[in-house]
Amino acid sequence: MKKQIKFIAYAVVFATILASIAVFFASSVLAARVPGDVNKDGKVNNKDVVALFRYVSNGIATNVDEKACDCNGDGKKNNKDVVYLTKELSPGAYASGSDLEIYYDDKPDYVTYASVPKSADSVECFSAASSTFTASSDGNNGTVIVKSEKKAPRIEIDLGKLAEKNGGPMYKGRYFAIRFKAHGQKSVGITLNSITDASKNTRTISLSAEVDSSTENWQGVMFDLRDYSLVDNKLGTINLSFTSYTSTGSMEIGAVVMTDDMNEALTACEKSEYCLNYDENLTDNDPLAKTVLTAENEDSTFLLWFDQSTEKVNRDVVKPTGRSGYTVKMAKNESENCQFFVSPKTDTKINVKIDEFKNENGKTVPFELYYEYYHNINNNFVPDALPPFTAPIDVAGGNSQGFIIQFTTTPETEAGTYSSILHIYDADTGKEIKRAAVAVKVWNFELSDKTEIRTAFALWGNYVLDSYNWNNVDFTDTEVMDNYFEFFLKYRINIMDNPHGLTSGYAAKWMSQDRVNTARWGNLDVSVTEDNNGVTPEWKDKVIYYPGELDEPRENSQFSMMIDRANRIKSNTPDYRMVIPFERNLYLTADGQITNANNAAFDSVGFMSQYVNIWCPKIDAFTTRDLSFISRVSFLQNKEQDAKYGTFIDRMNKEVAEGDELWTYICINPTEPYVNWQLLSDGTETIVSLWQMKEYNITGMLYWAVDYWKVNYWGQSQPWTGTAYGDGMLIYSGYSFGLPYPIASIRLEGIRDGIEDYQMLCMLEDALGEQAAADMISRVTTSVVTYTSDDDYLHAVRVLLGDTLEAALNNN
Repeated sequence: MKKQIKFIAYAVVFATILASIAVFFASSVLAARVPGDVNKDGKVNNKDVVALFRYVSNGIATNVDEKACDCNGDGKKNNKDVVYLTKELSPGAYASGSDLEIYYDDKPDYVTYASVPKSADSVECFSAASSTFTASSDGNNGTVIVKSEKKAPRIEIDLGKLAEKNGGPMYKGRYFAIRFKAHGQKSVGITLNSITDASKNTRTISLSAEVDSSTENWQGVMFDLRDYSLVDNKLGTINLSFTSYTSTGSMEIGAVVMTDDMNEALTACEKSEYCLNYDENLTDNDPLAKTVLTAENEDSTFLLWFDQSTEKVNRDVVKPTGRSGYTVKMAKNESENCQFFVSPKTDTKINVKIDEFKNENGKTVPFELYYEYYHNINNNFVPDALPPFTAPIDVAGGNSQGFIIQFTTTPETEAGTYSSILHIYDADTGKEIKRAAVAVKVWNFELSDKTEIRTAFALWGNYVLDSYNWNNVDFTDTEVMDNYFEFFLKYRINIMDNPHGLTSGYAAKWMSQDRVNTARWGNLDVSVTEDNNGVTPEWKDKVIYYPGELDEPRENSQFSMMIDRANRIKSNTPDYRMVIPFERNLYLTADGQITNANNAAFDSVGFMSQYVNIWCPKIDAFTTRDLSFISRVSFLQNKEQDAKYGTFIDRMNKEVAEGDELWTYICINPTEPYVNWQLLSDGTETIVSLWQMKEYNITGMLYWAVDYWKVNYWGQSQPWTGTAYGDGMLIYSGYSFGLPYPIASIRLEGIRDGIEDYQMLCMLEDALGEQAAADMISRVTTSVVTYTSDDDYLHAVRVLLGDTLEAALNNN
């Protein structure tokens, strides 16, 4: 998701995201305020250059938006703006009759943070059945007092009218927050029922968040609306229900917020402690970002642009960033990607060639080129699979096609910058129609093969072998399974089951590698240290016991089996390591029978503590109770369990302090407001998930399946699991491309990037201390539900992490 563009309105910072530049320029509401749209016709082209030149030369301001004349944003209107706009529009946009789409910092005058006006007429912005409203005259801030004889009044706020009273219209953002005081009542929650745009189109939402009933101080609730689009983003009304135990008392409303800026919404909710350590001036300082190269047969109608590797763009979306070149920054012994897009005006078969990446000493960095395959998800063509680019491909006019350049360094790679040129050809004519500068900067430090976070991912071998037609290939099933296993090691991921078994005699070549840190031992009655079939005692620290029949225990039989399985393992391996993923916390008797709170000897956590020493809950288990003001949060423990046994995080910290490990696992849920690895998840979520694991001192992760190929996954209208597209599936069979190894997904690339970020955060912690790592993490995430989804910002923080680590390691 793109970085929000900042501006000041009503004394606060607001952020907005441009869904597409084309829609942005077409907006009649904002067109007059776009820097560069000097003649106010809703477009930016050479006609604006002419109007701007006339304005700065002789002051002719007829039909000119003077605010838009400051194209370079320096607060002045002079010839520098003419030069800037001319450069951005070149080459030949006006001559070709087209309007070039340009990425500008937009500064429209609309409100996101609307304090309730002090005037009594602010009451007219609020209405509800069976409720009375009066305006407060107390305090410095204007407020509205809502009184009702009902326990759950439905209150409607006219956001459009309220925003106009504060200086401008209000547009839909990702977050809606409302700040209030609860007087004389025991409120339990606020539900956002629906939202209506300025054109009277209504969207039913039904999201709820909890209210702190123990205080009459200012507080707030916050709703994440990322999944709720509107026909017209200019807002009309919003409908809320205030639920309380009592029909007396009142709600005092002080402000409403609709914004893309999470920090702004959190501040409105009096929860600034969860604000990201955000630096709006932080960038990756890429020297190639605005470098423009001209091809031998330059085609000005053919678009080429770069974007962060986390930005996922559907096939029918053309969203140029204005980034004409790109520099990848990476450590030694690491893999990183560079993403670029092309979009022709008419159907074109294109070819791509990339020169060697060489430094000043003639040394090179190897790379591979992939193209993005678009899957049909309910008639939306979404990118995920990354087949290798081996031949020219057809790109439809008006569509986009994404590509990935993947770089891999070794411990021996020389630090420094490696430069290259990207060439795009019309495959039918052989003419070069576009070119761009690309570079790789290798930091002067390396990532060790010993990966800090443990991984245990399940590969279902029967799905792999069934995907191949063995009459049409010249490789064996053994070669395929070995290739699939080794493929994941390149991504620093361990497939939990060795393709031939740990006692086959073939496992030693993998178990001796530093990148292998986890393997499942299936024989509960024999110790890994005692087996004589090629197994060595040194493997014990890598071996886990994971009885699949105990997965996510929720039945009496599973808890009974847990006792049996643990006792069998313990009899031959007293210091065993056993993991059981779990996602609920039941009340149990002493012998593991499900019961109620009054008859319980344990909850699930207390019962499992007798047998489990690798704790593996889902990520939402780390939600603290004070985050209940955010809609759709969930908790592993209920409030009574918190009070009786302690919070889940405190319990896990105690278990870890006593020698246990803390892992997590990703599955169908939770999704929003949590991160996930599904195909429709934002591209940043795979990386952020690893930053969150480091934030909570999680040292391992489990994933239930990487190849759950139940249906035609290349193009389908149904999800693979429930409503979760891509769940249980991180790779695609290589058979479709004649390959004895898998095709990676965009999501798998992000997981690897997150693992390598985790590695660098551990290195930063070792070099500069825990606080330095914590400060870096707080730039990206502050809890499991408060994190950035800004691609540019996440990338800039990663560059800062690498730069900081390089300086620290080379100054020691």
